[in-house]
Amino acid sequence: MLKVVLDTNVLVSALLNRDGLPAFILALARRRIIRLCLTVEIFEEYEAVLNRKKFRHIRNDGLSVLSSLSKEALRVESNTRLNLIANDPADNKFIECAVDAGADFLITGNNKHFPFRSYRKLQIVTPKEFIENALKLIML
Repeated sequence: MLKVVLDTNVLVSALLNRDGLPAFILALARRRIIRLCLTVEIFEEYEAVLNRKKFRHIRNDGLSVLSSLSKEALRVESNTRLNLIANDPADNKFIECAVDAGADFLITGNNKHFPFRSYRKLQIVTPKEFIENALKLIML
């Protein structure tokens, strides 16, 4: 089973647009077709972002999804500390989680913060790239 880490922007996009690719990826994770990997720090960021005033219209649904994800996801205790992302060091936690989980993909809509396309065996992709490439692997 493919293991993935979702950048916060992908989770929020999934909640804002139920018909988009991020929502499809989230549905794959919720159906356990792919395995979402989470650390406490990532989960806390998801919660903090959903609690922002501008997301109040999706807050209840989002927090319900988070509750479900916390039970379904692979919980990772990350011991890796990296300093790869200079323009937003807090985003290092996503790569750290992926490395410690042995994840295949980090899915992000923010290529500015992740200017490199891979790190070790981890592929850093957009939702579109994930769908285009990873579904072939899922079907094998």
